[in-house]
Amino acid sequence: MNCQRADESSKNFCETEPASSSEIFRFANGDIENVLSDGTVTYYYDEIATTQTTYPDGLQVFEFPNGQEERYFVDGGCEIIFPDSTQKNIHSSGITEVIYPDGLCVTEDLDGTKRISQILKSPQKSANSVGTKG
Repeated sequence: MNCQRADESSKNFCETEPASSSEIFRFANGDIENVLSDGTVTYYYDEIATTQTTYPDGLQVFEFPNGQEERYFVDGGCEIIFPDSTQKNIHSSGITEVIYPDGLCVTEDLDGTKRISQILKSPQKSANSVGTKG
């Protein structure tokens, strides 16, 4: 690795971490980019206190200061975990499901039909009902 992107005139600089084989770029605006030898890149956006990690397989993970976490998959799917533990999954097929902390799951199909189910602690039990469009 090398720190070729360092630019003294703009007050951006780079340091090499030999123990972890990574490079850390510090930008004048307070942002920090950490490039690991395995190709993982972590970028910290100082102004909004948000971290973006991009893995070699293309997975991108955003971590927000309020505890929200978003994962963007290479197939186009997305998973959002909100601070209250509500989870929203947007599948690459376009189907969306929201799982609430109490186990209630609302799935919306492409045609707008919503299905409601309850995720119980026992993996063998599930209550389902079909809702209407809208």
